[in-house]
Amino acid sequence: MSAETPISNTEDLLVERQGGELWVTINRPRARNAINWNVRRALLAAMEHAAADPEIRVVVLAGHEVAFCAGGDIKEMGNGPEDSAAKLDYASKIIQLIATMPKPVVAAVQGHIAGAGIGLALACDLVYVSSNLVFSPSFALRGLGPDMSTSYWLTQSLGVARAKQLLLTAPTLNAEQFDALGLAAEVFDAAGFDAAVRDRVASLADGPTIAYGYIKKLALDAAGNSLAEQLDAEAESQAVLAATEDHRHAIASFAEKRPAVFAGR
Repeated sequence: MSAETPISNTEDLLVERQGGELWVTINRPRARNAINWNVRRALLAAMEHAAADPEIRVVVLAGHEVAFCAGGDIKEMGNGPEDSAAKLDYASKIIQLIATMPKPVVAAVQGHIAGAGIGLALACDLVYVSSNLVFSPSFALRGLGPDMSTSYWLTQSLGVARAKQLLLTAPTLNAEQFDALGLAAEVFDAAGFDAAVRDRVASLADGPTIAYGYIKKLALDAAGNSLAEQLDAEAESQAVLAATEDHRHAIASFAEKRPAVFAGR
């Protein structure tokens, strides 16, 4: 999956800009888009760029052709604790940027998704899934535990018991089963997947970006907040958002019975 207007590409990661959309595509189809060192470095740089650029209003993560991401590249495993620690440091920075940047990040998931690719997708705010999905939380099959935040998002979404069941037994699930877990924002037919995702992404890019940022933060912080703390956080966010251009325009458009046009300000 790609868009127009290339910004900066590497052989293994395509980074392309289309208006307020930034499309980031892992480009290693022969390896089912497994994450190697080239992908780690380029993906971190892409997420840093996306977080810092106010003109980017939505980010899309995708995989080229046959898969979203099959996890870490097995050919680059087994190189000792220092290499493993360095990989995990990159993973932590990438996931933190995805989860905390004040704009929506979408995972466009088609074909195979396994291992660390699961954490990469679930860290995103919306996970759009193709009907040809093959989901495999395969860490245990490699003698490993979950990484790339997979255990966090599965536990937050499904609860402890179901998360452990998936990670211990490493089942292979199809799109319908994945959707039944509540992990997919929507499932689209494989033949129309690209067009359907583009339609959803365009709508997000035209939305109230500042409000989206606060919605992300409130949802992420809620699990660790007390009720009183969450109420305070909501009040603080509303005070900021009530003063935005987007809010004023939304109120005016409602009164005038016309669609709101958001500038992300």
